Amino acid sequence: MKEYKTISVETDQNWGGAKGSVNTAALDETLNLMAREGWELVCVEDLKHTAGSGTLLCIFSRDMQS
Repeated sequence: MKEYKTISVETDQNWGGAKGSVNTAALDETLNLMAREGWELVCVEDLKHTAGSGTLLCIFSRDMQS
């Protein structure tokens, strides 16, 4: 059985005139931390396009530990 975890990563607002751009250092830190804990990235949703927010939602999964 799998368990899931959702993490939000803020984007840098108004960079280069765009609504937001990815804070790659924060994203790398999140991805590396989750990988060390055994989580695998399932998907990323850019809320800038779906909810007008400057956030990336990263969804991870791993096998449940007994």
